[in-house]
Amino acid sequence: MQNIDRKLLEILQDFEGKFASSISQDEDNVEIFDDFTVEILDDCADLFTDFFVTLMPQILSRDLDIDEFSQLAKAANIHEFSVALTEHQSRYPSIVMFVDTLDSSMCAWEPLYGAIRLFFDEKRISQITNRNEFLLAAKGYFNIEGVHYDYQPLMRKELIELRKCMFARLSEIEVISGLINQGSQTNQVYRAPLVAFEGSTGGLENELVQWIANINDGSSLFDDEDFESLSDQEASPDPNMEALKSYWLEKESRNSTMFDGFVWQVIDANATVDLDLGDRSSFLTIHVLSQIRASWQQNPGIDEIEKDYYKISLLRTGLREEYDSAMDKSLLALQVLMFHENTNIAVEKIEGEIAWIRLKENDYPLVGLDAQAIQAESRLFLDSQ
Repeated sequence: MQNIDRKLLEILQDFEGKFASSISQDEDNVEIFDDFTVEILDDCADLFTDFFVTLMPQILSRDLDIDEFSQLAKAANIHEFSVALTEHQSRYPSIVMFVDTLDSSMCAWEPLYGAIRLFFDEKRISQITNRNEFLLAAKGYFNIEGVHYDYQPLMRKELIELRKCMFARLSEIEVISGLINQGSQTNQVYRAPLVAFEGSTGGLENELVQWIANINDGSSLFDDEDFESLSDQEASPDPNMEALKSYWLEKESRNSTMFDGFVWQVIDANATVDLDLGDRSSFLTIHVLSQIRASWQQNPGIDEIEKDYYKISLLRTGLREEYDSAMDKSLLALQVLMFHENTNIAVEKIEGEIAWIRLKENDYPLVGLDAQAIQAESRLFLDSQ
């Protein structure tokens, strides 16, 4: 670690004179830096990055943890770099003075993480052989989210390869997917890892739906005050549940519609709707509600934002024999009917779907039914209440 810092300080020493020479005085005799000084800092960052690239094989072979590097070496933004320089102010006063004038919107300083991304290109990511290698690569790519660039580096192919890595966990896959979706143009289908489910997975709908609501900000069309987001501190996640979440992400990536430039987008999840049964009352939970909306990634110049077409998804996490298919069809019919009555959206523009998450299958049992037939279909569920 000391050798790393020694090299970085040598680079700074070489640049101190350049920063000093860029200082001039204004008409009030106040010291100011020339406009091109930030380019000098960029050159300094490039040398830091080049040095770190040469260290990558050593970091991997010795299994070094970059979180244990000095603050100077692991600075992830210009603010952290400024803090790291404070103890070296006497040696590099001009550099310290200039860096103190900057904020994160003026300079992207992350040489270590840039070096990681340079080292872990698309090919090398595809050759990752263990969890530690993946974590190192992920640190490089994850850092881009908190750094300002005038022109965001193009990393789509690398991120897609990183997302496919067998050592990636679900929470990491979600972060990578978010980075891919930032300003990217994509029709890519996310493919969930192949897993072997253990035992029954029926009845996990509530937990899965809460998670879906959570990743969609928990917004509720019906202002459900009883929504509770899942805790991110789950000590021992259920492997079956983790697989179901991953399968849901794959389903969501297959969101094309009949309209060019439009996709199905989740607009609500875990929404509770009151059900008036005369002498008693109950409620229904709509698992997932989607709407056909414009895809800015596929068609950024599109003027129309959304279309009045909706999809209600009734999720089923187990196998078919674990559920009453007739009752599910009736429940879905009632949900479609109630959404129609609450919104005045024509029944013909509301699609009812039973999504078999574990099986990666979708059923559309209400296709071809008009409002009257859907109402008749809903009686089975109503009579059972």
